[in-house]
Amino acid sequence: MAIVSRAKGEANWDKRTLFMFGACACSILLLVAVFDKTPTRTSWHIYNCVLALAAGGIASLLPGTLSLNWHPGIRATGALALAVLVFYFGKGMAPVPPQVQNMRSYLAFPNAEGDPRNCDIYVVLNAKIVKMDVVSSPEPPFGVVDQELANQIQIVRGPGGVRIDFASLRQGDELYIMVQENALWWVSSDITVPDAQLEMKATSVTNLKNRIKSGH
Repeated sequence: MAIVSRAKGEANWDKRTLFMFGACACSILLLVAVFDKTPTRTSWHIYNCVLALAAGGIASLLPGTLSLNWHPGIRATGALALAVLVFYFGKGMAPVPPQVQNMRSYLAFPNAEGDPRNCDIYVVLNAKIVKMDVVSSPEPPFGVVDQELANQIQIVRGPGGVRIDFASLRQGDELYIMVQENALWWVSSDITVPDAQLEMKATSVTNLKNRIKSGH
């Protein structure tokens, strides 16, 4: 009899623990939703995992059974099945960063030698070269890796200097511009959208190749 009572006590304690975990996790997520109204995709993935675990913990206290036999390799029963459902449907609801339409950036060359308006220009977005306008180099050291984005970017040269027009960018995108004139190179400061003016500074092609290779 003592063994049976002890077993029941341990089972009740397990249920209390699962309920407390689920309730605390849901409460924390509600607070997060109040203060973090625009979560990143990484943040949303973390929230979704915690929510799935919380749902599974609370479901373990409910009567009835649930059996899940979904795509090949996805099988679960009981509380785990509900956790899988919450996670699966929640992952597709990750927020999309707000977009910035028709952004224009101007290249400023303080004390630059030569005429930068006649230089080769490379646009780097999120560590990828997405646009290039080569007018002087027979063999460019870089190449475009995303033609779809290249079609949304225009490099405009004029008497006032160089302007780069972006049809659509996402807030938080990181970009910088590389410019070459013969053996001279410039690189802009790192810009996080939606900043507009890009101030250029002298650099070397070796530094730029290392930067592209490292993804920064």
